[in-house]
Amino acid sequence: MEKIEVQRESFTVTFDGGTASEHEIDVRTLANSLLAMKGAFEKMGVSKYGRQADVYMKVRGQFKATSFGVDLLMGCMAAVDAAKDTGPTLLASLVDLAQLTIWAKGEKVESRLAVDHSPGALLATNKDGQQNIYQIATLNLYANSNIRYEMQQMVAPLEKGGVDHMKISSPDLPQDTVIHKSDVPYFNLGQDGDDRESLTEMRLEIRTANFDGKPDRWRFYDGENDFSAAVEDTDFLEKVASKETRLASGDELLVLLKTVQSRPNKKLTTTRTVVEVREVIPFIPQA
Repeated sequence: MEKIEVQRESFTVTFDGGTASEHEIDVRTLANSLLAMKGAFEKMGVSKYGRQADVYMKVRGQFKATSFGVDLLMGCMAAVDAAKDTGPTLLASLVDLAQLTIWAKGEKVESRLAVDHSPGALLATNKDGQQNIYQIATLNLYANSNIRYEMQQMVAPLEKGGVDHMKISSPDLPQDTVIHKSDVPYFNLGQDGDDRESLTEMRLEIRTANFDGKPDRWRFYDGENDFSAAVEDTDFLEKVASKETRLASGDELLVLLKTVQSRPNKKLTTTRTVVEVREVIPFIPQA
């Protein structure tokens, strides 16, 4: 499969305070932090560009007064078709995830459609009742325990290396992102029993529809799995009940699908909910 370079970004990670003020940091701690950062980029690359994505990250060392800085070059090779993705870059995704983690204090966030939301964005609420707009892609990364683990290892120098804070900066970013020692607990993963929630825009084939406009007794097929899901989009349900929207066998819906994985009593369960129906795609029989 032909691949092209879809991203190439230069940025700097600066460790400051403590031993970093003397241009010193434990080599194992630094190596593990940078490897975890690369691991996060790799998993984000797969999430954004598919399994064929190939991320590289190179180091260029440099020193500054009162700090220890590392210049980095990160790029991603991906299939030609995947290059059409116009969402945030991997570096922007990493700092957005770090900022969301600090804002949410590592706790679960509730998310829903904003009144005047932009495409691909949701209104998130943290445990303190504060609200902010975040991209769906960023919220999905926050729900991904594998990526969260890499982020946890990335900030390890703040906990183990005698460093006070780390800064990620780049000419391609609107502002520097600073992670302090006091933020480290927010990056630690929760217990295995915590719910994992993600939101995805996807096409679903209707297998069973509730023509009464009720939210339950809907079944869909996503190309791999047949599953039931409640429908929360009241506008869509009202149109179905009033026959303004007519559905037929084989029709598809472009939806915003919420998936929640939990482990009550140590048994993994998955619950799916259609948050919004964005388009009805009629079935067209092949000639």
